[in-house]
Amino acid sequence: MPALTLQAAGGENLKANCNETAQHLVEYAWKIYPRNTSKRSGDPKLSVTLPEQALVVSPECQWALRHISDLYHELESFQLAKKYNDKNLFLYPNDTVAKSTRSDIAFHEGKVEESIAILESIIAELGTDSGYWHYALARIYAYEGNTSKSLDMLEIAASVSKGWLDENNAQASETFAEVVKQDRFKRLLEE
Repeated sequence: MPALTLQAAGGENLKANCNETAQHLVEYAWKIYPRNTSKRSGDPKLSVTLPEQALVVSPECQWALRHISDLYHELESFQLAKKYNDKNLFLYPNDTVAKSTRSDIAFHEGKVEESIAILESIIAELGTDSGYWHYALARIYAYEGNTSKSLDMLEIAASVSKGWLDENNAQASETFAEVVKQDRFKRLLEE
């Protein structure tokens, strides 16, 4: 089986600071509970223990840190997700995915302004080439009831890809229930 090639948003190799044993442990965790598909099977809790072991033998293994924080985030264990994500950001301050995870954790902690500020800083750093960050901001604004700002962000996201508006994204999310009823949203779909 070919080795997984993982790149962080900045292009750095996530395995660069992982020794061979750590890499095998995280690869096995991925096989148990893959992070890159919505069709997952297996036990996410078991998938956490292997990268935790990887950190014992390779404490700066970014791939393990990312995997653990993402799994704890998915399991809604936000304090544990924050612990590993903060360590990742301490070691790798330019990790955009970890910054995004920090934004989401802040949101779940009720720190909405911090969450928004983190996403805005990512957009300022990376520009508008990816609609994801604007979609994430639109989701926060929609949750907060700010339909106008949500639509502003969806408009930018849609300028990159109309997929952010479709039945798998904005139209599928209860968070956007009020937004998708707006005439402005309907016009975005027609453009």
